Amino acid sequence: MSMPPSTPRPIVNCPVCDQPLRPVGRLPLRRDAALAGIITPSAAGDGQPAVPIDLYRCGTCGRLELYDHDLMLPAI
Repeated sequence: MSMPPSTPRPIVNCPVCDQPLRPVGRLPLRRDAALAGIITPSAAGDGQPAVPIDLYRCGTCGRLELYDHDLMLPAI
């Protein structure tokens, strides 16, 4: 499933080592799973709407961070 390109994002620092995180791309999450509080990647052809989440990786410690910069996840 193709996610729309992200707009320029703020520089995000790693909460562990305080180094800048590198954007990896966008991860589509199933909206129905997000409503239930579960992180489930969306698969092509599953028929469920997807919410794009920005994925970042720290080049120093390897930590992965997920951000909802567009505020598209439902409030739980």
